[in-house]
Amino acid sequence: MPQWISIENTITMYFFADILKNMYENKYINREDLYDKSEQEVIELIRNCKDRNIANRFNEFYKCNEFHESETYIDNKFCVNRKVKKRYINPLTKEGRIYEISKIAKEKIDDFKNMKISKFAYMDI
Repeated sequence: MPQWISIENTITMYFFADILKNMYENKYINREDLYDKSEQEVIELIRNCKDRNIANRFNEFYKCNEFHESETYIDNKFCVNRKVKKRYINPLTKEGRIYEISKIAKEKIDDFKNMKISKFAYMDI
C-alpha cells in the first residue's frame, strides 16, 4: 500500500490537525507559530501546552504504536474516516500511454485501483 494512504499516515494527519485546531481555537498557538516555528518547536508547544488534556493526548499518541482498521466507526477511540480518493498518473510516452504499452505499469495501476481500503482507522487513545 502506498505510504500516503496507510492507516498510520491517515491517523497521524488527522490527529495533528485536530490537536493544532484545538490549540489555535483556544489561543495556545497562533498562525505565526505555524509558519515561523520548526516542526520540533511546534511539537514542544504541544507537549508544554497549558491545557493538560492536549499535552496528555499528544503524549499518548507519541507512545502509541498500534493502529487499526475497521469497517465501522469505533466509539471511545481516536477514529477517523478513511475516505480516500485514489489518484494515479498514466504518463504519455512516445509509444502511447504507459498503461497500454507496459505490462508492469498496467499491473501496478490495476493493483492500486483495485486495492481495498477500510472505511475507518483508529488508535487506542
